[in-house]
Amino acid sequence: MLRSNIVQIVSLLGIPGIYLYICRRLKISPMRIKIPIFGYVKTFHEVRNIFDNFGGSGELRDKSVERFISKKAEPCVIDCGVNVGITVRWWFHLNRGAKVYGVDMMKEAQEFTVKAIGSIGVSEDNYTPIVAALWSEDGKQFKVGIGDPLYGDHGLYRKGKEISERTFITNRLDTIFDHKNIICVDLLKIDIEGAGGEALKGAGNLLKKTGNIFLETHSIEESNLAGDILKENDFILRRSSARHQWWARASQREII
Repeated sequence: MLRSNIVQIVSLLGIPGIYLYICRRLKISPMRIKIPIFGYVKTFHEVRNIFDNFGGSGELRDKSVERFISKKAEPCVIDCGVNVGITVRWWFHLNRGAKVYGVDMMKEAQEFTVKAIGSIGVSEDNYTPIVAALWSEDGKQFKVGIGDPLYGDHGLYRKGKEISERTFITNRLDTIFDHKNIICVDLLKIDIEGAGGEALKGAGNLLKKTGNIFLETHSIEESNLAGDILKENDFILRRSSARHQWWARASQREII
């Protein structure tokens, strides 16, 4: 597994990947370094995120989806669970003309991500940050213990080491996106620490516009709920590995 990790990262990032691998192994933040694809990387959160998404078997990678996003003029991506913006930066690596909507319950995550995409030269017009806690209904109140706001493991179901407590008021994906001028969503990515199934329950209208979904699940219950909703909405499971699932609309003749 360790060999697979470093081979994948070095293949993707070149020599800087070796340095990030050392930081990952030692669990330390890197000295501020500008690397291909992701721009400036300066926190252990970013290093961890890079390895989680692109190390080993690279579960976020999908050749068919990447090829489509790379070639389409202004593809639309909705990224739920932004954290430190590693996946957001990846979509822009695939296509600088992409229109990306990022949804995260932590305002610090959005502030960090906006600065991060600036380091790779992406126009602010191409990224829309949305601070929201996603759920199946609007207006539900959750109190969540917060440790490091950039750690990435906070969610309405999951709590990190508590330093403070915050109250979040939920929104449905449909409530957020019904009034935006989006004709087609080429990729909907959902990784929101166990609440993915509930978020999909509130996304009936959005799913009708969506071609592909990447879902990271955190429990059998979440996986089963999400799977039932997606099947009811004409999606088929293309492939899965551990917690990661790629879904596509069944009526499509081609990927996306």
